[in-house]
Amino acid sequence: MVKSTGVLYGASKTYKTWNLGLLAKYIYEKTGKPSLLITADGGGFKPIQKFVDAEIIMPLVITNDPSRLSLVRRVVEGYWPDEIDSEGIRRSKKMTKVNPGLVGGYLFEGITSIAESIHSLYRGKKTGMQPAFTEKVESELVDSTGQAMSNQTIGGLSMDSYGLVQGEMKYLLNYSWTLPADFIWWSGHEASAEDDITKKVVRGVALVGQAATPRIGKDIGYMIHAYRVEGEPDKVTKAKTFETRYYFMSHPDNLLQNVFWEASPRLDGDSIPDLLKKYPGGYFIPEYSKGLDEYLRVEDDLVTKGTGDIIAWKKAQDTAKEKK
Repeated sequence: MVKSTGVLYGASKTYKTWNLGLLAKYIYEKTGKPSLLITADGGGFKPIQKFVDAEIIMPLVITNDPSRLSLVRRVVEGYWPDEIDSEGIRRSKKMTKVNPGLVGGYLFEGITSIAESIHSLYRGKKTGMQPAFTEKVESELVDSTGQAMSNQTIGGLSMDSYGLVQGEMKYLLNYSWTLPADFIWWSGHEASAEDDITKKVVRGVALVGQAATPRIGKDIGYMIHAYRVEGEPDKVTKAKTFETRYYFMSHPDNLLQNVFWEASPRLDGDSIPDLLKKYPGGYFIPEYSKGLDEYLRVEDDLVTKGTGDIIAWKKAQDTAKEKK
């Protein structure tokens, strides 16, 4: 099969975590192998706990791991911790190269939260030319034995630290596409920013620092934007209703029609008309039982059909040449 890589991004409460679970289920259906989930999202993986319990997903929570920068780097290079507890916390220093035959996919949750988690490592530290504010916080607090608790340090983030983390995330993102698995998918939050060259407003995947939003899209081939749009008022209460749509084609903002959110499918141009016949408007509506998994199933079928069409065309050309 064609390797499936992409990013699902959008605001909170657009079912991104649940759709990663559905994706893992689809990956298991296609490959018979579990998926590795690397997450720094504050909400954790509770919404997809049943997939973890069924061993369809193997989670690793890096949010507060003291070695999270080295840890996620090693993961995109193909390593995995030897010991992880039931909460997804690493309990071993040892990491082993993952056997490609045992893993169906890698799911990273997500670009934004992993970037923020790594960025927090540089709070109060000097990076480059611009120092960050630092202050020691003293207290009279003691522990249960009466011993004074150590003072803490708080601090701001230097401007240079943003560029450092942005560069690191571009490395992690690009390196992840080389992992030996059939599916590599990331999730992320959305952001609005101004392109520093064209000065146009760009809406896309959030990182740390607005300047990264126009640039990070260049490293993502296939993007699905989870977006809430206003629907028809409730027939009884007349209250506003909202519909979550997953756009695979770039689309205008709800309020500013000349500003577009980034999105793109992974199909060749010949297959796009068939995709739009299935999903008019360039989007599909996720449901509890299906969503990103169903969309990828449709794309896979169109890829197979397209391959069959070009093979048939080639055979016809070869036959015509032989007759001459």
